[in-house]
Amino acid sequence: MNKNIWKLMFILLWIVALIVSWQLKGFEANAKMGFSEVTYWIGFFLGSLAGIVSIKLQNASKN
Repeated sequence: MNKNIWKLMFILLWIVALIVSWQLKGFEANAKMGFSEVTYWIGFFLGSLAGIVSIKLQNASKN
């Protein structure tokens, strides 16, 4: 893929992660126990995707 496409994917992924975290913080304030585990796994998944995209971006910039 083109380097600019990976940059765009990285930025969009972080925007989505911020929006999801803001929404979940509001839900978590009204929720009972056990909801923090859901936010942990969503954050873990989005962080893993951001890591993969950043590695692809570094590989694309080398070529």
